[in-house]
Amino acid sequence: MPIGEIAGELLGGVFRILGHFLIEIVLEVLIKGLGYLICRPFSKSISPDGILVIVVGLLAWAAIGVGILITFSHFHSMETGVGINA
Repeated sequence: MPIGEIAGELLGGVFRILGHFLIEIVLEVLIKGLGYLICRPFSKSISPDGILVIVVGLLAWAAIGVGILITFSHFHSMETGVGINA
């Protein structure tokens, strides 16, 4: 086997493992974890692997992102004086 094929297979395997690890962390911990934390007080029989947990987790992260964006734009406009009626 040529060295190029061996290196290609090795890099492909490394990137496959890294991609799987990244997806596992993002989906399992960040999205499902936050969704479960939000859903748990409302229902004691909520499944940690359910679709509701994923949807609530995604919506929560979207709300967090929008909140950060609005906060940043507000403080940025205060700093630059744009949008302030003097």
